[in-house]
Amino acid sequence: MRGKMARVAAALCAGAMLLTGCGNTGSGQNAVEKVRLMVWSPSEDQSQSSGQWLQTSCEAFAEKHPEWDITFVYGVADEATAAAAVAQDPEASADVFLYANDTLTIMTDANALAKLGGKYADEVKATNSEALIDSLTLDGYLYGVPFTTNTWYMFYDKRVFSEEDVKNLDTMLEKGVVSFPFTNSWYLPAFLFRQRLHALRRRNAGGARR
Repeated sequence: MRGKMARVAAALCAGAMLLTGCGNTGSGQNAVEKVRLMVWSPSEDQSQSSGQWLQTSCEAFAEKHPEWDITFVYGVADEATAAAAVAQDPEASADVFLYANDTLTIMTDANALAKLGGKYADEVKATNSEALIDSLTLDGYLYGVPFTTNTWYMFYDKRVFSEEDVKNLDTMLEKGVVSFPFTNSWYLPAFLFRQRLHALRRRNAGGARR
């Protein structure tokens, strides 16, 4: 039971979780549990220029939990690539990592995620919006801790689009060219997939063309 608590609590420092091996040293109430955690994040989160955010967060977590003797092993994987790597070989993958919520079923199909429950799930649900919780919930089980939301911004030329035009993306696409920064998006695969479906729907609208 203590091992399971360690796995779930450690997940709070980064955002999502798998399994990890644990062992006890000592005896009685003063026993210290040895935990080895492999943690993945994008390279920028571990760089000197960003203040080594990942390492700092993990070390701060370890200081708050002296009941665990944690050895952190760091690896590099961004949100776009983590799911494929984890699903391919869950046993060799990270215990804690960040992932895009639209890849949830890829990992649950591979039985690669632990379910968050008890007081930990209660805390996550109490501190996040229903929409965020829903995006990490499948068949009634919570599979992660929301880390950040996906926020999109669109800049447009007021000489081309009116205030009424910008209320509807279809109208903008019909009236002008909409571009996307292909070199600045870890979410690109999902974005392109949605855009392709959108294009197919437009082509088949009303049965005019197939």
